[in-house]
Amino acid sequence: MASQYNRSFKLELVTPHGRVATMDVYSVVFPASDGQVGVLAGRAPVAAIVGAGGLVADTIEGNRIEYFVAGGFANMTGDHLTLLAEQCVPVGQVDREQAWDDLEAARKLPYGPRREVAVEIARARFDLVQRHLSRTGQLTGERHDLE
Repeated sequence: MASQYNRSFKLELVTPHGRVATMDVYSVVFPASDGQVGVLAGRAPVAAIVGAGGLVADTIEGNRIEYFVAGGFANMTGDHLTLLAEQCVPVGQVDREQAWDDLEAARKLPYGPRREVAVEIARARFDLVQRHLSRTGQLTGERHDLE
């Protein structure tokens, strides 16, 4: 979906394993540790801690691309947004059953900060893939609930 804004900027997604994607975009929304961050070209410089959830980018080609991201840092300088994320996967490549299994495994960890973070990330991943599959009409099989 093309944006009403005609100024684009460069988005670079990087993980510890290397570059995931580089693209020209009109807008990006990503989860930060304290809420969602929206970015348009010309934005004042910003640095943020990346939370867990969906990153949505509107490309100059008119496509809307969605990734699951978790952990790391985002930096907007000039017309270049770089996300250095611990996890960054196109949402269409997230396996629903694996996401559910990861959530169940996280819930079995001993109570404490490590468990809280693991459950938050796993829950965000599962919720995102559920919404994606529902939107695209691909949601089939056993129903899983988050609670």
